[in-house]
Amino acid sequence: MAFRFPRFKTQKHILLLTAVLAIFGANIFFIRERPRESFICFAGNCFWVEVARTDFQKMRGLQFRENLDQNQGMIFLFKKEGEYNFWMKDTKIPLDIIWLDGNKRVVFIKENAQPCKEGSSCPSAVSPGSAKYVLEINGGLAGQMGITPGSQAEFKNIDE
Repeated sequence: MAFRFPRFKTQKHILLLTAVLAIFGANIFFIRERPRESFICFAGNCFWVEVARTDFQKMRGLQFRENLDQNQGMIFLFKKEGEYNFWMKDTKIPLDIIWLDGNKRVVFIKENAQPCKEGSSCPSAVSPGSAKYVLEINGGLAGQMGITPGSQAEFKNIDE
């Protein structure tokens, strides 16, 4: 017995079948691996972080964000330890900026850095010591969670 395609009585049925096949086919060809979720933890307090690796990602940072979830942040990865300046240009929410050394130990925290007002010069914040990583989280959270200079961070699913 040979297979027979069903007969479609209307153009509507043909269009529906075409759409279903197109969606199914697109899903097969465009399935991408889901990005791994990256975390930074301090004594059991974890933040889901976006990872800024490229110069563009580092330049953009958290600019223009209207809000940031309580347990969310952004980690900036640098190739070597150094002094890295951060400013709040076009940033709309207060942030704690946390510099960590190559051993993932906190070396400095700029607490509750405020958004830079339009039309004013934006001051820079820089760690007084060398850092390899910089973490940005909601303003005030570092103090609430007991994160201080010397605190040890643990990175999970962050490829350097």
